[in-house]
Amino acid sequence: MPRISIKKQYNLYQDIKYKNLLLGLLINRVLQKGKKLISQKIVYKTLNFIAEKEKNNPILILEKAITNIQPSFQIYTKFTQKKKGTPFYQKINKYCSVSIAIKWIIFFARTKKDKPFYIRLSNEILDAYLQKGSAITKKEDLYKLAEGLYS
Repeated sequence: MPRISIKKQYNLYQDIKYKNLLLGLLINRVLQKGKKLISQKIVYKTLNFIAEKEKNNPILILEKAITNIQPSFQIYTKFTQKKKGTPFYQKINKYCSVSIAIKWIIFFARTKKDKPFYIRLSNEILDAYLQKGSAITKKEDLYKLAEGLYS
């Protein structure tokens, strides 16, 4: 008798102000040391800064930026007896690709150290919206690496 596989359930958090799941994921990723109110303030300041700069709905800009960045696969290394550390790529679901895109945005916003964090985060989101910036180059490098694996 085969075992029944239990699918992983993701407990998604909606933000309080906009009731959006994507903003909830972004707030949870910005979170450091358990201070959720501070991360909410940072994300809301970011959205206000984007709204002032672009004169559009900042949530739609964020969604478009995430869809521009999110990869459709992930590269991992597989260890076998004959070859150790051979890279493979694997297709991933939408939730994982969205979380990877949010990780990249926040990572590249944290690496720049010249302005306050909400300005760096908003600049990174706007760069992803306009399909330029370091997160887009990271995605392109990932696709080039996967293309080089099987060519």
